Amino acid sequence: MDWYFDNPDFTLCTQDCWLRLRHLSHVPGEKGLWQLKKGRRIPIGTASGSGSTVYEEMEGDQAIDIVKGLLETDDVTGNDANSDDGDATLDGYPMPQIPRMGEYRMKAFARIETTRSSWKTCATTNVESDEVYNNITIDIDTTDFGYTVGEVETVVTFDEEVDGAKVIVQQVIILINGEESSGSLPALGKLETYLIQNRPEVYEACVKSGSMKANR
Repeated sequence: MDWYFDNPDFTLCTQDCWLRLRHLSHVPGEKGLWQLKKGRRIPIGTASGSGSTVYEEMEGDQAIDIVKGLLETDDVTGNDANSDDGDATLDGYPMPQIPRMGEYRMKAFARIETTRSSWKTCATTNVESDEVYNNITIDIDTTDFGYTVGEVETVVTFDEEVDGAKVIVQQVIILINGEESSGSLPALGKLETYLIQNRPEVYEACVKSGSMKANR
């Protein structure tokens, strides 16, 4: 289960930064893990305007500290900050509180329960292209609002590796689908779908800022 947080101005999500509290189980008392995914646009190839978005992922205190830095840069603190946050709810569920961030007026804007099936590749070789598929993660997520989506992901260390990683990921998708899919549009993500259905004001702010694309 994931809770996503931002302030009333949507300062984080309009910068393609996504702060969430992830619970990996329904065990009572499980505190969850704070995570931040921070998008960054890098140039790919030589075509004008070409590029790719990569996400840096941080966890725990590091994630909270980076978020505080982003909010302080935008001067979004306030004295009316969350004195009653202990009673705040979203969709009828008590809202978790973010440690050390009371003055930033942070509230949850999405709560998504997900059943996930995951696979991770070993070092295998495609005999046709002689490409090695190593450490590729494949996730299939089914949400509590009835949406199912798959994701193929790999991790790189340097920007120069992104172009090659995209090729490998696309080849894995083709192997899964059994057909060429380069002409098809990417599926909507589960958070994107949730926002379209339940929080259109957040989705519209993200589209306007460029952190999400308009629903096609």
